[in-house]
Amino acid sequence: RVVATAKRRTTKDNLMNGIGEALDAVLEGYDTSNIEQVTLSTTVVTNTIVEAKEQVVDLYVITGPGRNVDDIFPVEPIYLQGYTDHRGIVVECTPADAVRGIANMVQARSGTDLAAVSAKFGVRNPKEEIDVAQALSDTYHTISTGSALSGNLNFPRRTISAYFNSAVASIFKEFKNAVYHALDTFHITAPVYILKADGGSLPIDTVESIPVETVFTGPAAT
Repeated sequence: RVVATAKRRTTKDNLMNGIGEALDAVLEGYDTSNIEQVTLSTTVVTNTIVEAKEQVVDLYVITGPGRNVDDIFPVEPIYLQGYTDHRGIVVECTPADAVRGIANMVQARSGTDLAAVSAKFGVRNPKEEIDVAQALSDTYHTISTGSALSGNLNFPRRTISAYFNSAVASIFKEFKNAVYHALDTFHITAPVYILKADGGSLPIDTVESIPVETVFTGPAAT
């Protein structure tokens, strides 16, 4: 049953204010020690993508032979030599030292510390993506790989997901910190979950590494 409800405006400039006002209203006279779980939905990631306010990401792709993919990604990608076939066998790969050299040149132009890596058949064998991500870790702070986000063969969709996962990482982290700060103010220590677009939920600390999973969480809640 519904014990209490409250609605307050979102305060985009300071998320803490809006969250705090809503909690203050809904918790009036309530013993917060009785709260067993906090489940949130949010449109911060959705809005960031729709409004094209995501951060700059260097996108590295390993396509191997096949169709031209220049026109299907959010940004112009950096192509790396390599190929994992449909059976998951690594046919060729770019040496780690070469990847580091390319990354240094690319990052010098973009100035970002965010990257994404996706290989066409990375879901059959993620070795290439893992090796490239490891080589890039000397240059970038946040790196998303397509195979870690999806087990499906849809290479374009997997690549786009990896790109946006890195692009919204800091936005979601800011939201998470604001949530924890607000809950701490009200002495709420229950575990915090985020509603996913499919109606399921994940611990907020888990979602921090896969923030793209929260796209459409707000509409799902509605």
